[in-house]
Amino acid sequence: MPNHTSDQHAWFRAALAAGPGSRERARYWFRESEEIPNDWRSIFGGPAWSRVCDRPDAPGSPWEHDRSWYLHLFDTTQPDLNWENPDVHAEFVST
Repeated sequence: MPNHTSDQHAWFRAALAAGPGSRERARYWFRESEEIPNDWRSIFGGPAWSRVCDRPDAPGSPWEHDRSWYLHLFDTTQPDLNWENPDVHAEFVST
């Protein structure tokens, strides 16, 4: 699906490990804020934003204290790609 990747995809794993402001995170929609970025709803129900530190794989990981939000318009395991990012465009052109 060109809208998102799995949360197990190498790009998303790198984004989690790289942290806020990184090139890796720019491939997805991350937001640094104390409050949820907006009131968007996921297609499958619930908020379309989740905190990185609330992920089941966060305990003991480099991102266990990361309070950033990531966008998933479908499921929490399907983070949305940022189509404004040139790396995302280049990858799909080459596929």
